[in-house]
Amino acid sequence: MGDTHDVRGTFEICSDNFELKRTVSTPEEFIELLQNRHAVILRGRPDKEPGLFKKTDKKTKSGCLYSNDAKSTGI
Repeated sequence: MGDTHDVRGTFEICSDNFELKRTVSTPEEFIELLQNRHAVILRGRPDKEPGLFKKTDKKTKSGCLYSNDAKSTGI
């Protein structure tokens, strides 16, 4: 069921001309824009904590795919 909600949320964002024309002026506004869009796309999967940064690192056999420290460096 989550995939259906993901597609619906993606469609909502991509079909909203106002949303697509939104621009940002600062890195903080960019992060907020991404978090808001992520929240819309994943709102059907509350277990994924839509709009929030991951709390733990994502590791693979060859290393770290995502480091939680990236947020603090402005990435």
